[in-house]
Amino acid sequence: MSSCGGSSGCQGSFDEFGDFLPGVCPTPGPGVGFSISTIVIGNGTPIRPSPTPSPTPSGERTRRATPTVTQTLVAQASPTAVTVGNQVAFNASAELVHFFKHMVEDITTRGSTLWTSSDGNILQPPISVAMGGIYTGITSGCACIDASSGGIAADPVSVSVANVMATPPPCPACPTIVPTATKTPRGHAPVDADLRRPPSASARVNGVLQWTFKAISPITSQLVPSPDGNLYFLTADGNLHNLDAKGRERWSRRATGASLAVSPDAIVYALGIDGTLIAQSAIGKPQWRIEAAPGFGPLAASSGAVYFQEDHQLTAAAASSGAVLWRTSAPLDLTTAAIADAGTIIVAANAGSVAAFASDGTPGWSFTPEGGFSGAIAVRPGVAYVGSGSGRLYALDQSSGAVQWTYDSAAAIAGGPALNEAGPIFFGSDAIYALNANGSMTWSKPLAKAVSSPLASDGAGGVFAPLDGGVSAMINTDGVLKWASGSFGPVERAVVSPSGTLYVE
Repeated sequence: MSSCGGSSGCQGSFDEFGDFLPGVCPTPGPGVGFSISTIVIGNGTPIRPSPTPSPTPSGERTRRATPTVTQTLVAQASPTAVTVGNQVAFNASAELVHFFKHMVEDITTRGSTLWTSSDGNILQPPISVAMGGIYTGITSGCACIDASSGGIAADPVSVSVANVMATPPPCPACPTIVPTATKTPRGHAPVDADLRRPPSASARVNGVLQWTFKAISPITSQLVPSPDGNLYFLTADGNLHNLDAKGRERWSRRATGASLAVSPDAIVYALGIDGTLIAQSAIGKPQWRIEAAPGFGPLAASSGAVYFQEDHQLTAAAASSGAVLWRTSAPLDLTTAAIADAGTIIVAANAGSVAAFASDGTPGWSFTPEGGFSGAIAVRPGVAYVGSGSGRLYALDQSSGAVQWTYDSAAAIAGGPALNEAGPIFFGSDAIYALNANGSMTWSKPLAKAVSSPLASDGAGGVFAPLDGGVSAMINTDGVLKWASGSFGPVERAVVSPSGTLYVE
């Protein structure tokens, strides 16, 4: 995969594993690199390939042969067992194809390899890239492990975890990927059916790593997906980046601030380095720009307006032209906003208060949570959910700000609240909590260390959340883990796009 920026030229390229290589630009023209065709998980730690001497051509003087390294795919791992508290190791190798050429590479500890466990409570996945393939038994039970990279997943392997001196529990085989025949394009090498296997249902459940993007400078804003399948974010070197659903950088533009906004019709708003607020189309074409005082950046955008703060005022500008629609006093430094019923905008300041304004700028209600606002604002018809520094989650009436119910936890709310169209209200503090619509708890997962990163709802009733030991997991609506992985490392940001793709930084 390759990546070329718009007016700023080529920014870099993606290799066959889905890694973005800044500044390494691809050769123009069709298909220039290898791509992963299949991944196989083997038992044990990686085995270094043996050098094989290169043959000396006939008629040439005999010289010391230059060893070449050969490698073959590992044998598929068999179901195995481990006792609680002990580790079991696996390795992964990928077959790469390019026309008639084939090669194999060990990808066990590559940064673009995602190792997962179907139940991190039973079998903890590797907690760092260096420990790729090494799992730890936590409690007695059964789990499936998997590895993926570049959109390709291996056939999962079943692992039985047993208590010391106990017989390992019998575990069912994990679902395997069914080979699918693929039509060979004219002029290309024949490809075995099992080399172009689509991810199976089990692979999708376990999480399949599609690509990784390694920005030259740290990410400084939230990750914002748009309805058209693009992803936007800001970096510390003063750039706004646009990636498509395949991880390719479509364009980048100069921008500043710590926030950006994307409207439902895919208009992107960000602060320019020249002290303006810029509206850009999905292809990076400027629509308009207006003067704006330096600040945090755009807070939210609807189809009709974009909202931002300047000189202690909340300002609404028309989406079509940038003309200022209204300004109203907002003395606190606003950091969060959500658009609610009838165009009402609800804003908040970290450690401060929460306030609502009508679509015409008329001030509505104001509310100060105990310990000040913390976390995020989430809205459903008629209700707004806000977190607090005291660990209390509030459900507020959108029209009046009246408290409908509260739920107390033991630490400041740092993750969520996060919502799905249907399903629990999720938030993270001293535990991961899932609440019913009336504020009663449906389940919780206690944590040894309080949550410090956001939660991301998956749109289908589940949530992506940090757990203990550097592991993050996608959790079903009933609290059962869908999959868990430590390959991400400490998670700073996470969001799920409208199409169901999870982005993690």
